[in-house]
Amino acid sequence: MKKSRKAIHKVKKAASGKSGRKAKKPAAKAMKIGFVLSTRDHPHHVLAFVQALRDKGWEPKGRNKVSIVWASAHGKYGSAHDAIENLANKHIRHHKVDMIVAAGGLMTAIGVAKLLDKLAPAKLPFVYLIGRSPGASDHDAAALFHSRYKAGGVDQNMPAQYEKSYQQLKSASAGAVTADNVGLIVNGNNAISKPEVDLWLANGHDARFVYRVEGENEKQLSALFQKIRSGPQPAGIVVSCDPYLRSVGPEFDTGLRDPNGGNFSGWVCYPFHEYLDHDPAPSTKSIKSDHTPHLATNDPTYKKSAYYQLGIKAARVLDALKKQKKKLNVGTATWNGSRWVAA
Repeated sequence: MKKSRKAIHKVKKAASGKSGRKAKKPAAKAMKIGFVLSTRDHPHHVLAFVQALRDKGWEPKGRNKVSIVWASAHGKYGSAHDAIENLANKHIRHHKVDMIVAAGGLMTAIGVAKLLDKLAPAKLPFVYLIGRSPGASDHDAAALFHSRYKAGGVDQNMPAQYEKSYQQLKSASAGAVTADNVGLIVNGNNAISKPEVDLWLANGHDARFVYRVEGENEKQLSALFQKIRSGPQPAGIVVSCDPYLRSVGPEFDTGLRDPNGGNFSGWVCYPFHEYLDHDPAPSTKSIKSDHTPHLATNDPTYKKSAYYQLGIKAARVLDALKKQKKKLNVGTATWNGSRWVAA
């Protein structure tokens, strides 16, 4: 399951036995997954996904053989880019994969859904890992909502957890963080951004403290930090689950605190622990939400991680493909603030 491994060779035809013996059954077809990421991959995420496949009997060797081809858009997503669609197309046309896994947020799932809707006759099932499932009114995510090829996925249901993250900041700060002085950082390049902000403002928070990354991801962090530094500043900030912001990780937390960056001295609640894994140690006012799921941990067998759950969904699609089932629906695992709920 290495990133650059070649496609598994076609299985040889079963050789006939000697006279009087039954012919051997053909070996099962080796399956191939095309994995598309919006940002660079993380070792813990990969290991958790692979572990789930193995726990369900899918390995490079053995009775149920599978290989994975990895590809990353390196943060190039949003209306200005078609990198995700191009990567999915390469998986299908060149690597001849049997299914697609779209990880790294709503934009990856939308890109894969758009690509599959265009292709003929190569129609493949895909599973996804997203921060929020779109509804009929989410026009930016219509491609995913209406897709005939989505087989299921993992919905982290993040915007619903942000109010709990605010309450956590309020408690940790002994009441210094309040509803009217807490901020939210989102990424305008992500289709999840508008629903995030709409729900945030509906809960009574001040629109002055909503901060957006606008334009090219890698070029706009300094502008974001400058806006925060120039003030007025909130007492606390909740950070969105956007995959680009998460991929920056420790550098984001450092830049937000740096006097020449955001110069922010208040409380910050992050959705993932990847933001806080840096040296020197992060500020004691930088904390991880107690209510958002782990993407993965250093224990790949941890079944409550999102990437482990994604691996389970992928394994179920492989099982269905092996049985040549025409209807592939493995459902969605949705985070409710403490556990995954099947839907």
